Amino acid sequence: MSLHRRGLALIAAATLSLSLAACSDSSESTNASSTTASSSSAAASDGKQITFQNCGHDYALDSVPEKVMLVNRAGVVPTLNAVGGLDNVHMLAGAFPDEYFTDEVNAKLAGIKNLTQKLDGGGHLQISKEEVVGTGSDFIIGYAGNVDYNAMEGTGVPIIEEPGFCGALKGDASWDAVWDHINFYGNLFQADEQATKYIEETKERLAKAEEKKPGEGLKVAVLYPSTDGSVNYAYGTGSMSHPIVESAGMENVFGDVKDRVFEVTAEEIIARNPDVIISLYSAGGEENKQQAIDGVKAITGINETTAGKEGAILPMLLYFAEPPSGLSIDGLEMVNEYLENR
Repeated sequence: MSLHRRGLALIAAATLSLSLAACSDSSESTNASSTTASSSSAAASDGKQITFQNCGHDYALDSVPEKVMLVNRAGVVPTLNAVGGLDNVHMLAGAFPDEYFTDEVNAKLAGIKNLTQKLDGGGHLQISKEEVVGTGSDFIIGYAGNVDYNAMEGTGVPIIEEPGFCGALKGDASWDAVWDHINFYGNLFQADEQATKYIEETKERLAKAEEKKPGEGLKVAVLYPSTDGSVNYAYGTGSMSHPIVESAGMENVFGDVKDRVFEVTAEEIIARNPDVIISLYSAGGEENKQQAIDGVKAITGINETTAGKEGAILPMLLYFAEPPSGLSIDGLEMVNEYLENR
């Protein structure tokens, strides 16, 4: 596959460790969110080429990618499955927890080789450019460590990142970013019909979920706590978690902060006194789920908040909350179910 790319100016992005900021294994912006058509939506195919823009770069592919490597981006999986692109994935790298997916999708993932799930001390995926190139992939989805656009330039293998993780999304997050995410992959795999169908299905689920509003009158904080409560991050209006909790009828106590994710002190959390805390975590399994709860409980003075006193802590895997993807609607449905049963 030949590739023609014109580098545009990269948007500056601050990076946060996966183990602390719960963002990704790549550089991620602390100021992201709602998408614009020019910055994150795929354009229509230009003649025989598939053209699009991603994270400040223009791409033109001569054909649909056939040997895709998916790196640490669980949120992309349901969309790829919906548009038929998952059949073109021949290599994985990183963790793809079963909890995110249906049995059918998990069976498909189990049949794809995973190059590595090894993490360094900071929680980042350990993988090199040479390893990625050595897989023989013709397209890479997801940055990891030093494997990004700049690293892969000159290799002949295009690489893209989710716009929410490279600073390409601006302003308050919205559900429109989810539709743009789906349309992007529909264009990439020349499956516009399937993308439209998936969007319609997801919009129907959203409409039903938004009718419930079980969180009306409640205040919520979306956090990513450290396991010992020493360093904690909160999510503002730039995060997809913001429209998710609003759709459930709740008020984000950090709704006055435009950043996607930012470090927050225990005192700030206590002062805003959330009724509910959503605690995000990255790795699957019951042990990590419990650690997400324990991390909140370890925050000094957390029992001074209503959520702390009542134990109103909902652990949630990161990609259910962000970045915008087909998993976002699952996140809303999980929040609704928790609120209805608490």
